[in-house]
Amino acid sequence: MEPYPVPASIPAEPATAPEPQDPPHTPASGSSEARTSEVSALATGSMAAGNLAAGSMAADASTTSTSQGVRLPPPPRLISGAWVALLGWLVPGLGQLATGRVGAGLALFVVLGSLFAGGLALTDFSCVDPRTYKLEFVAQALIGGPTALALRLTDGVHLERLPPWREVGSLYVVVAGFLNLIAICSAASDALRHNVAARARYAAAVLEALKQACARSLAERPACVPASDPALPVSSALLAGDLPSLPTSAVPDAPFPTPPAAFDPGGPT
Repeated sequence: MEPYPVPASIPAEPATAPEPQDPPHTPASGSSEARTSEVSALATGSMAAGNLAAGSMAADASTTSTSQGVRLPPPPRLISGAWVALLGWLVPGLGQLATGRVGAGLALFVVLGSLFAGGLALTDFSCVDPRTYKLEFVAQALIGGPTALALRLTDGVHLERLPPWREVGSLYVVVAGFLNLIAICSAASDALRHNVAARARYAAAVLEALKQACARSLAERPACVPASDPALPVSSALLAGDLPSLPTSAVPDAPFPTPPAAFDPGGPT
């Protein structure tokens, strides 16, 4: 048997020419596809213009708010309660003067000063003595300035006889010390009330300044572009939904698929 002849070479397949491509479809100027493309282009342009306008408005608002700072009122002047108490301890009525109660401060200075000076006079300036009257000196120390001054001036006083009104005079000085303690507490509470009222007025002034700044910023904000502006001709149509309907020819008529035949178990195999 002769062997099967093997060809020397397999001929190459002929090269197929490339299929011609369809030219790009250019819709006619009056067709529905042209109108749809025009509407899409105008809608895209209007959206870009709207974004640009919004960005410029935001930039203008930020520039306005940066250039026009909010002018806040000056901070309130607060009064230290400890400083007021120290002043009231040194001089009766001085704490009330520091808090603005001039009448009360002057009245306390006159009343407590007269009571302290009268007690010293009734005891022949000998009642302020911590070595002899230790318990009374605790109450006398509550009116610090006059007590320190009397202790300094009457350091070398020696009584040759007991004054008849010695107990009454010592009681006057003790009562002046306790009354000055009440005046010190009143001055400290006045300072606290003053600080609370000052903070409340400052908060109200800051709130009013912020409200005025917000109102001024809203008044100076540029107005938004209306929908019917000629620069955006399609904005009203887009908002109203008045768009041209697509042509029915653009949708291909695909045949409805035929449902498969039902399986019959008793049919022929």
